Amino acid sequence: MAMSRRMSIPETIVLQLKRMIFLREDFKPNQKLPGEMELAEYFNVSRNSIREAIKILSSEGILRVERGVGTFVTKNPHQSENALSFMRIEDKHKLQLDWYHLRIVIEPTIAAQAAMHGTREEIEKIRYWEQECVKKIEAKEDYAFEDSQFHIAIWQASHNLVIAQIMPELSKSIEEAIALANIRSAELTAENARFYHDKIAGHIEHRSPESASAVMHAHLQVGLEQLSRDLK
Repeated sequence: MAMSRRMSIPETIVLQLKRMIFLREDFKPNQKLPGEMELAEYFNVSRNSIREAIKILSSEGILRVERGVGTFVTKNPHQSENALSFMRIEDKHKLQLDWYHLRIVIEPTIAAQAAMHGTREEIEKIRYWEQECVKKIEAKEDYAFEDSQFHIAIWQASHNLVIAQIMPELSKSIEEAIALANIRSAELTAENARFYHDKIAGHIEHRSPESASAVMHAHLQVGLEQLSRDLK
């Protein structure tokens, strides 16, 4: 069974640094980052992984490296090259709410299409990521990657031609958006994922498009309500 590629260590560091720059604002525009050794100790990774992460963020226009001086956040890090990147949007509260509103419009239909058109292997992948997400939640570990892969697997199983064209960039954006949502109301968000992912996967397995659509809508509606309360 073909599985989605797990993020490499440098890619994980990239996401963590984006959180620190765009969400927590630990580092402001033009501010110097700690050195490679300090970052390696902080993230408990090798210096090579830190260098690779910095290289990725530099290519996206978020960091700049000045040889012999250090690594800095760029003057306008929100103007990154990935037009679909949600991290570049400054109003994170409105972003989270708008992202949920958009998903409520689109994803129930995508879930129905997955139930109708998904292959056996694609549906097995959906269940695989549902179970991997539960493992992370039970271990009280960050499950943003597994959560995003569950939803991405459903999008892939829908066989929607438009989704297929934008999937490479969209998948990165989904990971970022779920990371944003999981920062707040962590326990409620985890319970929402655990409860509804299982039901969504089950309806897709049983080729029940109307039920898959209805449960996906409920899953996202609960997430939106949780987020709206938390942001008040």
